[in-house]
Amino acid sequence: MNLFLPGPVLGELYAGANTKDDLRDLESFRRALGENVTETTVEDWILAGRCIVLYSMRFGKVKPRDHIIDVLIAITAAKIRAVLATENLRHMKMWKEILIKLGKKIKVETPDV
Repeated sequence: MNLFLPGPVLGELYAGANTKDDLRDLESFRRALGENVTETTVEDWILAGRCIVLYSMRFGKVKPRDHIIDVLIAITAAKIRAVLATENLRHMKMWKEILIKLGKKIKVETPDV
């Protein structure tokens, strides 16, 4: 099994690093992942915007900044045909439904711990 990490997740991890030890550990993790950190493209951002529009049409207006990272993570999983392992299953299943409407397949699971 290969582990891939969407770039937006890495950004969230850096944002949550509170100590020098956290940053050092995060840098080690990033180096260990090497090529398995996936980039976010312009097309990914456009698709994320389209997902948020569909969400807004279905559930009412939202602030994109409250959802953009989750959407980009789901898009990345769909793009590389990976299983998205998340503890945020309810929200990611919602994004999965929206991505399916836009012709993108994605599998979402809660990791076995």
